Amino acid sequence: MNRLRVDVLRRLSDAFESGASIRSAARIAGCSPITARKYLASGMVRGLCGCGSHASHQGWCSFRFNNSSARMEWMHSFNPPRNLIIARTKRPYTKRSRWTFTPLPPDRSPLLDLIAGFIPTSLPRQVRDEAIQDIAVAVLSAEITEGEIGSIALTYVHSVLKQFPMRYGPISIDQPRGGDNRPLKMFL
Repeated sequence: MNRLRVDVLRRLSDAFESGASIRSAARIAGCSPITARKYLASGMVRGLCGCGSHASHQGWCSFRFNNSSARMEWMHSFNPPRNLIIARTKRPYTKRSRWTFTPLPPDRSPLLDLIAGFIPTSLPRQVRDEAIQDIAVAVLSAEITEGEIGSIALTYVHSVLKQFPMRYGPISIDQPRGGDNRPLKMFL
């Protein structure tokens, strides 16, 4: 193992106690990350991460995210601004597809955007649009306020699903099936 000078060793120890990663502690101390890892394994004390967890925790915490411009740039590439929607376009004669960003129409209502944020995107488009319109009508007719949209949105989704049942949704075992009007539980 390389023997470090006292000042480099002190900087390395201080960096580890402040919760720095191995790579950043080595950069602060001015030594190799491999040497820093060996000194850490030999018993150097390691502090807490800026988020409060132990310094060697895995994953992206808010502290690591805010201190890394590369992480922030990477995440923002997946979270476009709210005034853009993703439109899928296919090139002819290729199996690959590419995603392009197209701006929203300028006449789009901010109220509809607010409501759409509370409705699950996994629903079929017609069910989702119907639920958004029902909530918009309720807000415009003053039945509910804009602050209550988040707590009441799923009840509107459930009412739309009852109004327009899905053909391939859950099947009741008590419902008659086939030509002889026997329930499904008779076949099980």
